[in-house]
Amino acid sequence: MPERRSALLDRVGTGASLLFAVSAGVSVAAASVALGLAVIACSLSAPARRALLQDDAAKMALLLAAYLLVRAVWAAVEIPETRAKQLTDTVRWLYPLGFLAVAWWVAHPRPKASLALALALAGLLVGMLLSVDWGSLESFQVQARTGFKLKITFFGLAAGTATLGLLLFAPRILHGGRWWPAWLGLPLWLVALGLSLYGLVATRSRGGWLAAAVVIPPTLVVRYRGAGRADLGDRRMALAGLAALVLLAGVLAPSAVSTVAQRLSEEAPAGHAVLAGELDEIPESSIAFRVHVQRFGLESWLARPLVGWGPGSTEYLIAHSDDPSLLHPVVGGGRAWLDHLHNTYLEALVRLGLVGTLLLLALLWRIFRAVHGAYRSGGMPRDHAVFAAGWTGLLAIWSLFDFRLLHYDVRYYWIILAGVAYSFSVRGSRPAQAAGRPVGDTGGRM
Repeated sequence: MPERRSALLDRVGTGASLLFAVSAGVSVAAASVALGLAVIACSLSAPARRALLQDDAAKMALLLAAYLLVRAVWAAVEIPETRAKQLTDTVRWLYPLGFLAVAWWVAHPRPKASLALALALAGLLVGMLLSVDWGSLESFQVQARTGFKLKITFFGLAAGTATLGLLLFAPRILHGGRWWPAWLGLPLWLVALGLSLYGLVATRSRGGWLAAAVVIPPTLVVRYRGAGRADLGDRRMALAGLAALVLLAGVLAPSAVSTVAQRLSEEAPAGHAVLAGELDEIPESSIAFRVHVQRFGLESWLARPLVGWGPGSTEYLIAHSDDPSLLHPVVGGGRAWLDHLHNTYLEALVRLGLVGTLLLLALLWRIFRAVHGAYRSGGMPRDHAVFAAGWTGLLAIWSLFDFRLLHYDVRYYWIILAGVAYSFSVRGSRPAQAAGRPVGDTGGRM
């Protein structure tokens, strides 16, 4: 009976995690239900509980959760008007910790890291195609800024991450897998790469562009140098490289160059004012709003540097600032207060203080150490390790200009990617080799 129950939980948890990966870019409702099932199955699974209760990152996650709850109650007493917001945002701060459940089910009962990433990419691109302007897509001309029904700035991050993954995992895709023959690998890869690059350009998101420009080139060098150079040696990879160059140079480049140039020129005066240090004379623009609200955020944090103002305090602080520079125009006319600081690091400091931010950083450090250890021990393939480092860099740079951790899009982005990366470190908590399966997902097939 216990074995049947364990097998049922394995099926539910595994299926829910994979459904979560593919539905995150298509349906918020389906993704939420799937994530909930994965977390419940993980909490009911005795092996999962035993493993995670001994896991360093899980212990740090519990400590962070305790701090968030205590700080929320404290803030609700201090500022009674924010009571509901404090509790609501505390729950949203806790959601990203669901990556631990996804990590377990991606690792057990057998490795599914590559499959989970492939499903996440498929879901993102299907969601994009369901809302794309087909006339613009056919000509690869970006007619209007869009996030394809997702938040524009987030889709810039997601499209950059998809592009990075397609370039790093190209050998796996091009050599075929369980779900497609090798001859289909090249057209699948080219279509996915073209859509991802088009999506990145169409967002006109400067933060996404900057992150991609800074991270992708050196990440590719790291991936394919040394031992990784062998993955570039066959005819199929050479053909893929040639086709990608033709796609970039002949189809995407003209539209991309004009779009980037237009976007950058729109706020050139604001950029010049910032570079000149004339922060009080910046023309009204998205740059100006970011500068003003981040300056306000820094002042707010310095007023309470150690414990901050509470997990749900930012909107209240901005709305009661009496600072007209924090008002922005809204669709339909009028103005409204900005609702966040457009900087994830400042948000953590203002809401959680230095104490909470250090706990958050300690959790991230535990995750990094575990993933790095999995790679050094040979349990994590090179392409997965480089991808984990690459998307972390993309998110780190993007977070300088936006804050959406409390929204479903970035939460799901983090849960999927961190869950997949961390799965390589929790894999050893159940002896897969005893069942005749390799511990590492090292094969070239998905």
